[in-house]
Amino acid sequence: MSKLKLKKLIESFQEEQEFDTEGFLESVKNYSSYGKAIYREHDLAELANTLSEIAKNANVHAVKETEDSFDKITVGRNMKELKSYSDQFHKVAKEAHTLQQRMEGLYEDMGKVLGRYYEINELDEGGKGSGRKAKPGGAKDIENKMMSAADAANAKMDAAEKAMKKKKNENDDSEFEENAWG
Repeated sequence: MSKLKLKKLIESFQEEQEFDTEGFLESVKNYSSYGKAIYREHDLAELANTLSEIAKNANVHAVKETEDSFDKITVGRNMKELKSYSDQFHKVAKEAHTLQQRMEGLYEDMGKVLGRYYEINELDEGGKGSGRKAKPGGAKDIENKMMSAADAANAKMDAAEKAMKKKKNENDDSEFEENAWG
């Protein structure tokens, strides 16, 4: 019976050793698409502020509506509880935002390392690994603008070099003609 267990163990080990290279390479190529899950389109801080504003307005409205009511004390207590929940949500959203930024950074770092060794398909809207457009004024937006400015400067330098070479060739040709006829 122990022989049978050993055989199953060896077979399971061999199955684990088989590696789906094509599947692996395909998942690495699609690395950029995973950014959609990493980068959120909605900012949790904005959501927390919106919910906080709703809680404040609910407090004002509920207190105003129950001003002469018998249930004023219960409503006041519930509104205090609502404010507490709102404050807690705001605190957790702040923590989540910090963790979100860390996750985004780690995701981009992983993409850079994978990109050194494997082909990663780029997404149209945001760039390598983004899954979203760069936020105006954000680090990626600034980086994109700097790269665009550098590309424009390089294009101008290339054009200037071509013009200088063309002018030099024209001068060389005119000197050649003078020497040939002269």
